[in-house]
Amino acid sequence: MERAFSDIHTVDSIEKRIYLLLLCSAFYHFYTPIFGSVIVMLLELSIVWLIASGPVQHSDRNDDKFRLFVVISLLLSVSSAMFIYRYHTEFKVVFSLLRQLTNISHLFFFYFIFRYITRTHYAPDFSPLVYSCVLAIAVVFIDANLNLSGIDYDNGEHRLVVSSNIRHFGHIIMLGCLYSSIQLLTEKRQLSLIALAGITFATLVWLGGRGALLSYVITLLLAIGVLKRTYRLVRQRVVLLLSTLLISLLISAPLHIYSWNGLTRLVNPDVLSTEQVDLNSLSSGRIEQWQKAWALTADKPIFGHGAESYYFEAQIKSRHPHNFILQFLVEYGVVGLVMTLVGLAYLCYLGLANTLRECNSINLFCLASVLSLIIHGLVSGTLFYSPPLLVLCVAAAYICAEHSRQNRIK
Repeated sequence: MERAFSDIHTVDSIEKRIYLLLLCSAFYHFYTPIFGSVIVMLLELSIVWLIASGPVQHSDRNDDKFRLFVVISLLLSVSSAMFIYRYHTEFKVVFSLLRQLTNISHLFFFYFIFRYITRTHYAPDFSPLVYSCVLAIAVVFIDANLNLSGIDYDNGEHRLVVSSNIRHFGHIIMLGCLYSSIQLLTEKRQLSLIALAGITFATLVWLGGRGALLSYVITLLLAIGVLKRTYRLVRQRVVLLLSTLLISLLISAPLHIYSWNGLTRLVNPDVLSTEQVDLNSLSSGRIEQWQKAWALTADKPIFGHGAESYYFEAQIKSRHPHNFILQFLVEYGVVGLVMTLVGLAYLCYLGLANTLRECNSINLFCLASVLSLIIHGLVSGTLFYSPPLLVLCVAAAYICAEHSRQNRIK
């Protein structure tokens, strides 16, 4: 009986920590992204430790997968080792090593969550993600009106009280909006879901991130297409969702008072002035960043320059080139990029297979979250920062575990 109680206690602790990890997702970057990545890494490792030392035993087959992850981690560490060797006397090595450790922690967090779900049939609850968004939105609204933090929201720094950068906050808001929208499309109509979808979508537009908004729209259309393909699409729910999004946009329109707000940028005539219309300006400097990334890739195409190398080698303000393909090319070279693209493609294939086989809300959201992060990562640093990556790890672990379960049933 003592062993059974210990097992139950460990399982309960694991699931509570996963819940907490998602519940804090909108707040990790309240100080700096590096500080937030350390917090995420420590929380992930605490969950990994519980799973590794708990009652969930692993099989020889899982041992093979574990060895594969060790090999992948070693390959990804080659470039960082060369970066450390090259700059071993400089402080930038600390940032590179820290980033490499957080990347490896994501890999093993994914593996152990996959192992846990496979053994316990645990279904992750992603509702804390949207609760985190709403709580953070409330904090921002209160601070913007009462100025408790002293932050000037219109000084061009693009900082919020809950996030050091509005774009980082937008990554999580996009996922929260996607979750509430899919719930509204797949579950029975609930007033709470309508409110959550409306609040998160209004905030997504308010933040003014074009990449996040475009990713949300594309992914939502794909989700509707999957629902139609599996004969789960209910027109009334689609109409309800679209009406909710439109009404929330109209209600929140008076709140677009800052220069970076979505509606303000859309109707601002200065944005469309002939003096500013060039591709680099319209892309917020991304073209120049991509050119620098290509130049760095040409220097070390095989293994790349190492983690955090873009910021130090390109000598540019941004920590990444706002494109995950170029990001992996610069940091991990062709070797790292190929492994990443193969992994993401296989993940999308498994997610689509799971959803077509059984189109429920969790299968659809896991697939949609992976797709949205990939789409957004093509024009932003979504796959660079820890908060969206931890959501990706949990979703990916469930996709792989669910596919494994379906194969065992066959």
